[in-house]
Amino acid sequence: MSNLLFISGLTAGSFVLTAVAIPFIKRLAWSLGLVDDPAGGEHKSHRRPVPYGGGMAIYLGVLFPVIVALLYALREAVTRSGGLALGAGAFLGVDEASMLLGCASVLFLIGLLDDWKGLTPLPRFLIEVVTAAILVIEFPEFRFCGDSLPLLGGLLSVIWIVAMTNAFNFLDNMDGLTAGIAVIATLALAAIALDVDHLPAAILCFVLAGATVAFLIYNFPPASVFMGDAGGLFLGFAAAGLSLLASHHAAADYPGFAPRLAPLLVLAVPVYDLVSVVAIRIRAGVPVWVADNNHVSHRLVRLGLTRRNAVLFIYAVSLVSSGAAVFLVGAPAAMAWAVGGGLALATAVAARLELRRPPRAEGP
Repeated sequence: MSNLLFISGLTAGSFVLTAVAIPFIKRLAWSLGLVDDPAGGEHKSHRRPVPYGGGMAIYLGVLFPVIVALLYALREAVTRSGGLALGAGAFLGVDEASMLLGCASVLFLIGLLDDWKGLTPLPRFLIEVVTAAILVIEFPEFRFCGDSLPLLGGLLSVIWIVAMTNAFNFLDNMDGLTAGIAVIATLALAAIALDVDHLPAAILCFVLAGATVAFLIYNFPPASVFMGDAGGLFLGFAAAGLSLLASHHAAADYPGFAPRLAPLLVLAVPVYDLVSVVAIRIRAGVPVWVADNNHVSHRLVRLGLTRRNAVLFIYAVSLVSSGAAVFLVGAPAAMAWAVGGGLALATAVAARLELRRPPRAEGP
C-alpha cells in the first residue's frame, strides 16, 4: 500500500470517527453536566450554555487511526523480518510518535477532569511539566539542541512544550479559533515531516488535522460544542512535541540554524497570543492564569472586526507563518534570514499598532 493512500485512509477515518462521535458525545456531556455555562465568568463570550466534549471526540478520532497505523507497521515489520525478531530499523520513528501521543493522552485526561470537576492551576501545571520532562528525557529527538547541549536543550524544550500546551488552551476563547489554528499548524508540520522522511510524525499530524477539521464543523461560529481543556491541552501538547520533532529531524537533514527554528514558526500565533496576554496581565498586576478578555482575538474585535472576521484574520496570519515555516526548512541561508527578518519586523509593527488599545477586564 502506498504511503499516500495509507495516510489518506487514516485521515479520512479520523474525520469520520470524530464527526460521527460528536453528536453522541454532546448528549453525554449534557447528561453528565459537562457544560460551559456563560455565568461561570465575566470573560465568557457565549450567551447560552454549550456542552464540552469536542476534545473527547478529537481524541477518539486520533487514537483509533493511530492504533490501526501501529498494527500495520507491526505487520509490515514482521513480514519483512520473517518473524518476530525485528530489525533495528523496523519501527524507525514509531516509538517517538507513540511516546508523544501517550504523553499527550495524559494531558487529555487532565483536561477532561478539569472540564468536569475543575482543577486548581498548580497541580495541572506540575503535571504538564512532569509529562513534558518525561518525553524530553526519554527521547533526545524532542530536545531543541539534541545531544549537543542536553541540559539547556532539555530545559528549553520542556518550557516550550508547557508554554504551547497552555497557549493553545488560552487561545480557545472564540468559536473555531484554536481548532482552526491546530488544523493549519498540523498540516504544515505534516509537510515538514514528509520532507524529512518521518512517516510516523506525518501520520500523526494528518490524523490530528482530520479529527480537528471534523470538530471544526461543529465548532465554527456559532459553535454547538466546545473542545474544552481536554481538547486544548491535548492539541497544544501534541503540536508542541511535533514541532520539536520536526525541528530535530530538519536540522539533521539541512545545514544551518534556520531548519531548526523554522518548524517552531508554525506556532507563531499561539506564541504571540501567549506572550502578549501574559505581558498585559503582569502589567495589570493580576495572576497570569486568571482568564480575561485581552487575548489577540478580543483585541481585534475591539479594533472593529466582528468575531468571525477576527477568527478568519488570525487564520490568515497562521497560514502565512506556517507557509513561511515550510518554505524556510530547506531555503538558502540568505533567503531564510531575509524572510525571517521580514516576519519579525512585520510582527513588531503589528504588535505596536495592535497593542495601542488599552486592555480591559469587562466582557468583550
